[in-house]
Amino acid sequence: KEKSVAGCVATIIGVLITMVVIGLILRSTGASNEFGLAILLGLLVSALVFNILGRALVSLLFRSRLRFFRAYQHR
Repeated sequence: KEKSVAGCVATIIGVLITMVVIGLILRSTGASNEFGLAILLGLLVSALVFNILGRALVSLLFRSRLRFFRAYQHR
């Protein structure tokens, strides 16, 4: 459950950051409507990447050390 919540939070933060960056890039270049598909695909890819990174970060930070310790006590 923690992994899915962390993935959702990371996705929301990542998409917001991506939207700000895309907005700044489009303002500076003066782009018109022909970049609509690229923007949509960029948002989808960033959501996927940030979701995977958020889940991986939770897996790395909150591993069960107690289970790991018990597994080596039986030797």
